[in-house]
Amino acid sequence: MFLFLLLVCSFSAVQLQGQNDPKDVEHLKQLDSPETEAGTVLTHQQVCSNDIHAVLREVSASVAGLKVGLEYLQKENEAQATKTRELEQLYQAQSAKVKELERQKSELLQQYQAQEARLKELESQKIELDKLKLENQAQGDELQQIKIRTNSTQKQVEVLKREGEVRQVAFSASLLASGGSDIGPFNAFTSRL
Repeated sequence: MFLFLLLVCSFSAVQLQGQNDPKDVEHLKQLDSPETEAGTVLTHQQVCSNDIHAVLREVSASVAGLKVGLEYLQKENEAQATKTRELEQLYQAQSAKVKELERQKSELLQQYQAQEARLKELESQKIELDKLKLENQAQGDELQQIKIRTNSTQKQVEVLKREGEVRQVAFSASLLASGGSDIGPFNAFTSRL
């Protein structure tokens, strides 16, 4: 503390020398003259004391200003820290949303690939079904032709049956005039056609 006061006194003396105010210079010359040595020490101490008080007031004002500035900066720093925490929370929430969206994207991609595979399978089944339809249609046409031929053949068979019934002649022949006897090398009755 003593060093601080000494520094302030020397600072005020330098200020007094640097100002070159004629009154101050004359006052200092009077203080430095040997005649007024005892009174001047007291006056010099008063001037120094006044200077110290002025410097202390200035330093106090500066410290108060710095204190206000520091408080303002601390409040601003706290506000920035709060805002930073909020931004970090927002970033974490957004990161979680991005991860969820990436997971959903992956699921949708898998579903899309499964749907695409299913679509290819359905397309191949459709091609196979079209082939089967064509075969079925060809078989249907063939069946229709067979039915037509069958009907035609049936009609021909019926016609032949009718013709065969009309042409049939019933007759019977016998070697004997009446009765029966064994004729030929067989002792038993045998039919002859």
